[in-house]
Amino acid sequence: MIMSQKSSVSLFKNRQEVVMLVALNALLGLVSFCYGLARALKDQFTLYYGGPLLISLSKLLVIPSMFFLKFLYDTVNKHTNANGRFYIVTSYFIAFFALFLFIYKTGIIEKLELSWAGRMAQQYKRFETPFTGIQYWPSLLFYIHAEGIGTFMLSVLVWTFINATMSLDQSKRLYTLLSLGAAVSTFFAGYVATMQVSNTILFAVIIACMFCLMLAYYLFYLYKNQYPELFVAVQPKKKKKKLTFVESIKLLITHKESKYLLLITALVLCYTIYVPLVEAFHKSYVKGLGDSLQLRNGVRYFTGVQLRNIGIFSFFTVLILGPLSARSSWFVRAMLTPLVLTLGTISFFITIFYTDSVVALAEKFNLFNRFGILSHLPSGADIASIKSGYVKVSAGMLLVIVGKSFKYIFFDSTKEGAYVPLDSETKVNAKAAIDGAFSRVGKGIGSFYIMIISLIMGTGKDLLGIKYFIIVLLIITLLIWLFSITKLSGMYDAKVAKQASSPSKK
Repeated sequence: MIMSQKSSVSLFKNRQEVVMLVALNALLGLVSFCYGLARALKDQFTLYYGGPLLISLSKLLVIPSMFFLKFLYDTVNKHTNANGRFYIVTSYFIAFFALFLFIYKTGIIEKLELSWAGRMAQQYKRFETPFTGIQYWPSLLFYIHAEGIGTFMLSVLVWTFINATMSLDQSKRLYTLLSLGAAVSTFFAGYVATMQVSNTILFAVIIACMFCLMLAYYLFYLYKNQYPELFVAVQPKKKKKKLTFVESIKLLITHKESKYLLLITALVLCYTIYVPLVEAFHKSYVKGLGDSLQLRNGVRYFTGVQLRNIGIFSFFTVLILGPLSARSSWFVRAMLTPLVLTLGTISFFITIFYTDSVVALAEKFNLFNRFGILSHLPSGADIASIKSGYVKVSAGMLLVIVGKSFKYIFFDSTKEGAYVPLDSETKVNAKAAIDGAFSRVGKGIGSFYIMIISLIMGTGKDLLGIKYFIIVLLIITLLIWLFSITKLSGMYDAKVAKQASSPSKK
């Protein structure tokens, strides 16, 4: 690569940055691989037992669970350093998934189910979902820990380390390229998720977590010995008090940068409210199509296909748009994700409301035969139902593929970049509070909304009965999201300009 003397067009300034980017991509890739497989399994277990409303209940339960896990994380944080935090947290997830693999493979998981709750679910149909969740509590526990990988290993541990070791200039040039590792690993996670044996997938999660430990050990060694200026620069000169979770929450409200931090929180909340709402519809159609095709693990199969396509789309999007985004403003990059999600959501709901017209259009262009959709169908299959299911699943999958890809490439990079102008202490504590808890609060808000509306309307497991209520919340969330981006963009640009005019700061 020919290096330009102008930083505006130069991607890498030295070999050190190339080595750093490769190592961080590998670490992000391994954690994303674990998270992708865990997500595929949690959706399979949850949808199989209780349908899309049980997913909403699971997301709701994630909130208090994340508070508890955050309390444990704070306890660990008080007694160890960055190395120790990574080793302890990763080892905890390895131990949990190994235990779950054992009880799943030996059949103990079935003995742990609470049959009395199943009888209550049949007797009180309006409260069927909560009782179903109680009955299959091991699956809910797995769901919580699958989400925990994304919260603590990916968002808190890995990205905190990246933010602490990258300068403001590096974040603007290189953050988008950090999506390459996640894109490649997501593709392979999708490939593994399409396998028919859940034991194999659980074993792959455990092995990948072990590789995370080994790579993290190498990274800490690399930063300490070969590039000490990067490692030492982020350490406080004197020992500072490490905040508890409650103190971290107060930080968002009382800190001198509270308005800035609350706007970052708003971005996280809006994304985590918006996406699960539309995914709830999509997953219900995925389950229905899998049942129509008589697939043994239909939910996990289509989730695997989706992950593979996310990986492919993300990889080429980074290669094509990555260099251009490095020259774009923070505002432009931040706006891409909500705008793409909006267009995809409109297309998805048009497909839901006008399914017959979309099926007729697909038949007109012979798309079902062209893509081999109607070949190798099970005997006695309902062709009309399968066609209807495929157009809904395809529209929803397209929304998720493009939306998740832009999230990994643009939303994550702009959100993480917004932390960089902050001082070291605020950067670490605020990120732990925002990404450690509020990233799951958003999902909980959407799930609580769905649960309450469905109970009031008495729609049971059918989300279509409350579709208009969900559309209203989507519109409100989108407007808040766009407003927050606009306000945060001006404050971010001001901080960047201030740091650029101060040679004593990074």
